[in-house]
Amino acid sequence: MFLLRDLVSPRTWLAMTSHLAGLFLGIAIMVVVVTGLSLGFSLLVLALTGLPILGLTLRAATWCAGAERARFSLMLGVRIPAWPAEARAGYRWGIVPRWRMLTERATWGELGYGLLRLPFSAVAVTICVSVWAAGLVLLTLPLYNTALPSGGAEIGDVVLTGTPTMAASAVLGLVLLLAAPQLTRAMAVADAALSRGLLGPRRDLAARVTELEISRERVVDAAETER
Repeated sequence: MFLLRDLVSPRTWLAMTSHLAGLFLGIAIMVVVVTGLSLGFSLLVLALTGLPILGLTLRAATWCAGAERARFSLMLGVRIPAWPAEARAGYRWGIVPRWRMLTERATWGELGYGLLRLPFSAVAVTICVSVWAAGLVLLTLPLYNTALPSGGAEIGDVVLTGTPTMAASAVLGLVLLLAAPQLTRAMAVADAALSRGLLGPRRDLAARVTELEISRERVVDAAETER
């Protein structure tokens, strides 16, 4: 019964929407990261004029990482903690990255995410859409098979006709259609795991950040109470 319910479950379609959003966002992020890194590193030899470009690229990667954390939280209910600002080296004059920033795990995690976002989403969308489409086509094939130009669906030189073949098509289509929501959500879980690994700190550091945030909120509440 839950298999039928998953076909119309909001979680399933939020996962599919997340895959599609990741595909389009991945195109934009890939262009920004690849263009910025190429220009920045190639212009470093010209009196370090590439440093501001690298700085803008790193800032753009950080902004994109923040937007992706919000997307995962909204669509998948997955919270990916951000790196604490105090742990980042920061910038000089707002756009020139400090040298230590170029060696930070957070920096390369954000850049790596920018490079992997597009190919992962492209694979996820291709697999999910293919399974959904194949399931629908095979399930409904008995309804329109005889109306096709060759008198039936063609696979190579073979024309699919006959009641047993159509019954097998419907059964296979039903299986694929029932499996499609599970596959879609499984790909979303894998997506979240990849993103958490690249965009979030280690679990022990994330727990420490959460603890510090709670402690800070308690201090603020106590200060307001004393007023």
